[in-house]
Amino acid sequence: LIAEDGIGATLKPRLHQHGANHRDVFVLEAVREPDGSDRAFSLAKHLPLLRAAIEALAIDVVAVDPLSAFMSGSDRNGEEIRDILTPLAQLADQTGVAIIGLVHVGKGAGGGPRRAAQMFLGATAFVAVARIVW
Repeated sequence: LIAEDGIGATLKPRLHQHGANHRDVFVLEAVREPDGSDRAFSLAKHLPLLRAAIEALAIDVVAVDPLSAFMSGSDRNGEEIRDILTPLAQLADQTGVAIIGLVHVGKGAGGGPRRAAQMFLGATAFVAVARIVW
């Protein structure tokens, strides 16, 4: 799931540079709604579709870049972030897929050094729900 980089201009050249087999990479660009319209993928609404793709395509790794782009309508500083990320973590546990969620970090704010977990922009849940934060 990518929101900020173009597939042709950024993703494919990087995959090629690193010798990736393009047939093993799938990009979910939009979700077809029941009314026939295409919508951006939403972690809050479309996890069953992601699960189906993981199972049908035998996907081992899912990258979400950035996580906040797939949480439309939610306040990235709000408590609902945990409600969105917990089912995503459960999906990883249930399917055995590794999920890499990218988030943006803030720059120093002149108030002295911050702990690593405090550098992530948004709710504490971005760090608290994850198994590993780097």
